[in-house]
Amino acid sequence: MTTIALLNCSISWCQNENNAISSTGVLTNATPDSVLISYDDLRKANAKMVELKYEKEINDSLQSIISNDDKIIREYDYRTAILKKQLSEVKRQRNYIIGGGVIATLVLVIGLLVK
Repeated sequence: MTTIALLNCSISWCQNENNAISSTGVLTNATPDSVLISYDDLRKANAKMVELKYEKEINDSLQSIISNDDKIIREYDYRTAILKKQLSEVKRQRNYIIGGGVIATLVLVIGLLVK
């Protein structure tokens, strides 16, 4: 079984008096602005369009997930950079305290030995 589809550039069959669709669905006095399409082809095309719609929805949801993950990763990187900076400051302060303790101990030992 076939159906008739008018091309985009055609005039509507309702407005064209030369073309008439009979009760059997056959276009009489057909002009080159229409084509015959089988129902099976229409079903396949419709199924593909529905599939494409769902694929677009899936891609949109995946895109939002990727965007959210990117924000989380940037926030993680920012916080780890701050923690690394704080850790290096703590290590520097620890080294100063240890160095000062060693120097104080040496001064104390030298002071006891000199006495």
